[in-house]
Amino acid sequence: GLTEELEKLLNFADATGFRVFHNGDGAGASIPNHEHWHLADFEFAYETAGGLYGFEGSKCERSRKTSNAFIMPDFPFAHLIFDQNNPESIVSFLRRLGNEIGHKFPNGSVPHIIYHGRQGILVAPFKNCANGRGLGSGDIAGHFVCGSEEEFLRATYEDCINRLEEVLFRKDEIDIEKFL
Repeated sequence: GLTEELEKLLNFADATGFRVFHNGDGAGASIPNHEHWHLADFEFAYETAGGLYGFEGSKCERSRKTSNAFIMPDFPFAHLIFDQNNPESIVSFLRRLGNEIGHKFPNGSVPHIIYHGRQGILVAPFKNCANGRGLGSGDIAGHFVCGSEEEFLRATYEDCINRLEEVLFRKDEIDIEKFL
């Protein structure tokens, strides 16, 4: 029933103006063995930040394997972008990914995020669990939260990439499209 639940959640979000953020177990979920969803309605902030630096402003290309998925060629980490009208493709991808490499993780499934953006549904698997580390779906989509103005002013592109590199697979570490 995951496909149907995902479809209901995305339809609800579209109808109400929310965005859906999902942090799977080990991917930004601060409680072990826990998955959760965020519904956010602060579109103005994500439009500004994401349009400039993140997923919302990125260049996307069709996957070389299927017309049902896209990638961001300039994003150095393994990810896929799915059409929200086909949640079965997301569930199928996550199932194949788990069957292939899930044994490498504590609970047998691959930590991942799902981010509901204007360009589609961004899905990125984690190579290392990040429970309690503060990196989740919003961060992966380019919306790092800073604790202070000073932290914001010191932040660089390299700092952000280094933080992401702690938890995400680089494109050369895993051929993500083989799981489509």
